[in-house]
Amino acid sequence: MEASLDKKEVINAEKSFDYSKMNILFWGDTLSLPKNIQPLPKYILELENLLKFSLVITDSNNFVFVSDTTDFKQLLRYLPFLVENYQIYRCSPVLIEENNQINHYDGTLSEPNEATQQLTVLLETATGKKASDIHIECLTSGRQIRMRINGKLQRFQPESEFGENLIYKIKLISEMDIAISRTPQDGHFQYSNKRGEKFDLRTSTIPGIYGEKMVIRLLPAIPVIFSMDQLGFSNFFMTTVRKVLAKKSGMILFTGPTGSGKTTSLYAILSELISESLNIITIEDPVEYRMDSITQVSVNQVTGVTFSTALRSFLRQDPDVILVGEIRDSETAKMACRAAQTGHLVLSTLHCNDVFEIFQRFKGLDVAMDDLASSISLVVSQRLVNQRCICETADEICPKCNGSGILGRIPVLEILEIGSELRQLLMASSNLEKLKICAKQLGFQSLKENARILVEADMIEPSQMDILF
Repeated sequence: MEASLDKKEVINAEKSFDYSKMNILFWGDTLSLPKNIQPLPKYILELENLLKFSLVITDSNNFVFVSDTTDFKQLLRYLPFLVENYQIYRCSPVLIEENNQINHYDGTLSEPNEATQQLTVLLETATGKKASDIHIECLTSGRQIRMRINGKLQRFQPESEFGENLIYKIKLISEMDIAISRTPQDGHFQYSNKRGEKFDLRTSTIPGIYGEKMVIRLLPAIPVIFSMDQLGFSNFFMTTVRKVLAKKSGMILFTGPTGSGKTTSLYAILSELISESLNIITIEDPVEYRMDSITQVSVNQVTGVTFSTALRSFLRQDPDVILVGEIRDSETAKMACRAAQTGHLVLSTLHCNDVFEIFQRFKGLDVAMDDLASSISLVVSQRLVNQRCICETADEICPKCNGSGILGRIPVLEILEIGSELRQLLMASSNLEKLKICAKQLGFQSLKENARILVEADMIEPSQMDILF
């Protein structure tokens, strides 16, 4: 009765199957199933009950038992290794049910259960504290949970210990393979908290020596509009940006480390541009913020959608404004310059320490300096620091900062507008020192100088200077 397993047939099937077309053998008239020698993980016991199958591991063989009631679509989705590596047998659903009862199924991952409750507590706490990321880590002493709030990781101490089942629960709803723990995985799911706020959650796992580490990034799942005023940009910055935008072509670049707010700043600039008369397209990895009236594309390595391939396609879509999430390779860098030279406004980011390092970075990406000079309009280096709250109430908890002394984070910037003088130096392939001298003569302020101004204005604590530099 053996035949090759056609997974497409299995996936497309509903509740009944033509067993003659699959690699499924009949268990015969046996009235009992083999006994498990090795105890099964709790998540397997849970899935056995939910999907109506039974996994039996013995010293001599491994068995997967199915019946007409088995949910094959979900079995292949969650546990594809079972079909790929183990022999499958058809038997009575009564035998499967009895076997699952013998294995003491305890509903570890079903609804409602402990893992679900723990995940709810975790996400409600994170969204309430406006955390950007959740870190679930395995240490020698056990599991640790930290949340990134206002740019800093803070320890989260739950009332009860969060165990392995929490990881399984998150992997299940993120559509990860729960059987894999030694290979990095990525996934995603959506969540609505008790306040009605919706979030896209990006999940990522990596194997550690003490167990898997998982990071969850929380992103708003509703269309958002950022304004430069709301983000705390200076009048000088906003005036400079609007002057550059008025030219309707050229390239605006933001640089800074991960988590410095580059993407948020670019979306604030996009909010200035949204109009029925403009075709705005973005390519990101992944799309972090949803915005109405623009076309947003996410990088997908599986389907071949990369920054460079998407950018090449964008140029055939009659765009006015193009946002490239990050310039990572030579092809993307050259195409971004070409797009800016041909009358498009291009916004993008790079990972550099300051605005001047960008020129070296493009040179390293094999971009000719005259091409860069003719396309680049504005370069911004950005960091985020905690904004100080001048609490008005000494004896009571400040309603503005909730007693934290922090109103949120504001940007520290260095801004370099590429005018005619700097453009000529770039075309002449001048060294960085000449560029810095010219920029200084034109009124350029470094990150440190800008931070010092914020300290003097009592907007940030002097200790923030020590963190930045």
